[in-house]
Amino acid sequence: YLRLAQNLCSEQPRHGEAYNFGPDAAQDITVLQLLEQLLKSWDLDIDRPINVESSDSFGESGLLKLNCDKALSHLAWTPVLSFAECADMTATWYQDYYADKSAFELTVQQIERYQELAKERNLVWA
Repeated sequence: YLRLAQNLCSEQPRHGEAYNFGPDAAQDITVLQLLEQLLKSWDLDIDRPINVESSDSFGESGLLKLNCDKALSHLAWTPVLSFAECADMTATWYQDYYADKSAFELTVQQIERYQELAKERNLVWA
């Protein structure tokens, strides 16, 4: 979104266009892998394993996949976070939120960390 906002101020604005932003296209992450990573990031110790069952009546995809080609070609966008980093930031946010910590302060801290990582990784918008 930061790259899109930067582009909105450029000579070729993209007002009103829809974009997907997500993980690298080479990553095929299953719902089960996401749940396992969230548990690891949240440091939860559960007695029972996660069981994901297939169901034809439920329309959810088995893979978490977004087509981010438009953002890549129009905005020169690439993801900042790896799958594990993204899951960890998400789990940390919810863990702190449910521990009654300031959601605003945590969000600002995570945006700042995201920007630091983008700079370290030499992304064009950073």
